[in-house]
Amino acid sequence: MKKLILFLIISFFIVSCSKDDEEKVASFSIVGEWDITKFINNGDDWMSVLSSAKLKFLSNGEYEWVMNFITGNQEEVNGTYVINGDNTQVTMIEDGDVSILFTITELTADKLALSASDSGETISIELSRSN
Repeated sequence: MKKLILFLIISFFIVSCSKDDEEKVASFSIVGEWDITKFINNGDDWMSVLSSAKLKFLSNGEYEWVMNFITGNQEEVNGTYVINGDNTQVTMIEDGDVSILFTITELTADKLALSASDSGETISIELSRSN
């Protein structure tokens, strides 16, 4: 009888822990419009030369990136993106040939953080969901 009770208690904790872990993994989507709040490219703070920057992920797999510089110039980048199956990486492809593999380091309902590193170059971007 003691073995049965012990087995039931252990089973209960295993099931409870598994369920808690699953609930902590939220599935948020990157689809939507984001304000870029931090943009570090190879150690350079691009926000110091930008008046605003937005990144929009469309539900059809396309993205639009608009950067407004303090000089008044504007740069737009359009392309496609692909998210891997477990929402930990996103590949952004510009004009069909230039691609960057970003690691999603944080994704909540209101915040997205991306980082990339390739051939000694690093990019770190933090975004907040636009209202």
